[in-house]
Amino acid sequence: MEPYQPTPRFFNVNKTPKIGESCSLVDTLLDCNDQIIIGDYVSFGHGCKVLTGLHDYTLKGEARQVSNKTEPVIISDGVWIASGVIICPGVTIGENSVIGAGSVVTHSIPANVLAAGVPAKIIKTI
Repeated sequence: MEPYQPTPRFFNVNKTPKIGESCSLVDTLLDCNDQIIIGDYVSFGHGCKVLTGLHDYTLKGEARQVSNKTEPVIISDGVWIASGVIICPGVTIGENSVIGAGSVVTHSIPANVLAAGVPAKIIKTI
């Protein structure tokens, strides 16, 4: 019997995501307003979100609601994204890095580090 492999959920599919080989996207939401690139051997825990769209916070009312900026997200080979992580627009996560459970990644993360927190910060090199 083949193992069950949950598929990601897609939202705002304006760009088709590029997903590498042997990736596990357990209950992951991909908000594809802009390009999402996921490398090979990337693992997502439960309930993660990858976001590429944002609103202009400097506007008010309807103008803020209908504003829509987008920025791509790149997740490099061998990355592990633990459960409940939110990855914000414009972020790149370097090869083999690990993002701790419940983190909010607001800035790019270099390769080979453990990052965690809200906002995510580098904890140590791995």
